[in-house]
Amino acid sequence: MPEAVQHLPSINDAAVIQEAIEALGCCCGSVASEQRTLDGFGQEREHGRRKPGYYDPSTDNVYFFMMSGSERVRCAVTLQALEVFDSKLQRGQLTQVACFGANRKRIERGASAKFDIREAEPDGTVLVKAKDL
Repeated sequence: MPEAVQHLPSINDAAVIQEAIEALGCCCGSVASEQRTLDGFGQEREHGRRKPGYYDPSTDNVYFFMMSGSERVRCAVTLQALEVFDSKLQRGQLTQVACFGANRKRIERGASAKFDIREAEPDGTVLVKAKDL
């Protein structure tokens, strides 16, 4: 390899992703080494802080869970919904998860309201869209 070419870490490198999320102000830790519990909204917690949502690049949604009694309900927020909070939000895991974390309470309220009126996708996911915020 030529000397001028430097090795860049892969975006799939868990340490690189964790460092980037922490730099953006989100809570994230080593999943393998920490005890995980659920809070009242059904979110896994690490070191007393909520874990960030899960970004799925095939849908551009950030997924999270809420509880209905003892049942975990899968929820998601769309890129367009996140753009309500930041009109210049760039598509991608780091930016969308950070935006989700910063606006989580409002997003959870939107998901809860949709769940209460039994509005869900065919697969049961409660999908928070821009109009729900």
